[in-house]
Amino acid sequence: GLYIVPILFILIPLIYQVNSFEYNEIDKETLSIFNYVNNVMLITYTSNTDISTRSLIAYATLYHNITTPDGWGEFSVSKELFKKVENAKFIENKSCEEIHKAFEELEIEQVVGISDACNILSDCKYSPIKIKDNVCLFESKRLINL
Repeated sequence: GLYIVPILFILIPLIYQVNSFEYNEIDKETLSIFNYVNNVMLITYTSNTDISTRSLIAYATLYHNITTPDGWGEFSVSKELFKKVENAKFIENKSCEEIHKAFEELEIEQVVGISDACNILSDCKYSPIKIKDNVCLFESKRLINL
């Protein structure tokens, strides 16, 4: 038994190899926009977005000291807060009032939009800070109240 255990520790990583993680273009744009974030932020998206917000948030908090109500999972917060954050992140098919109310409730000061979320935030009259091809950053205070 004493010989088998060390051999297993050597064989397991060889059998179950971990694939390396690579950022796609949208991920890279999002990472670059974090340079402009200086307040509590939230990453928003629509259904056509294929992105891991959790890994981006981990990067933002670790390397840019960015604060966000979003985190790694519902196990660390109340279920009610987790549902509010998840609801606020997905902004497709919502009125501007619903979006704004969700941001206010969570005290969001800046909003990162991915792909179509940028158009929705712009249509809701949020003030742009930085706009890239697939990612944008807006102030959560609207230019005009609708």
